[in-house]
Amino acid sequence: MTMELTPTHEDYIEAVFRRRGQDAGGVRVTDLAGDLGCRLPTVTRTVRQLTAKGLFAHRLRGRVQLTPQGERLAGEIAHRHDDVHSFLRDVLGLPGAQVRLDACQIEHGLSPLAAERLHALLEYLAGLPAAERRRLRRHLTRSSRRRPAFGHLVETRAQGWRG
Repeated sequence: MTMELTPTHEDYIEAVFRRRGQDAGGVRVTDLAGDLGCRLPTVTRTVRQLTAKGLFAHRLRGRVQLTPQGERLAGEIAHRHDDVHSFLRDVLGLPGAQVRLDACQIEHGLSPLAAERLHALLEYLAGLPAAERRRLRRHLTRSSRRRPAFGHLVETRAQGWRG
């Protein structure tokens, strides 16, 4: 069974996953609202949707917990996020703010196959000698200092990026 999830759903699942170690009783809806920059009614509605999909366990005015199915999915979502983040930071050498922006835009569009291949690439690169990894990074940063080949692309979704 394929479950349809939006990028917003995935962000909620990942937020609960990342917070779950802070309190064994689950995550407060108000904490989710703060983490995700959303209003409480929006968080409540989305938590209700994810509960109906069997990914969250949540009772009215209670804390949000991941179900076993939600836990498995959340681990994969977080792993994909971490791999995209590592690729942008460690391989492409992007600065922190750019990494956060680009990772959020890229991660939800990756297919499972692309996520697996990205992970395999990162494992391969991690096994290279440090000198080879430094040489790759120098090549990438030197290449980007030349006349930009993508100078007409918009920077963010707010400027027209359509995902």
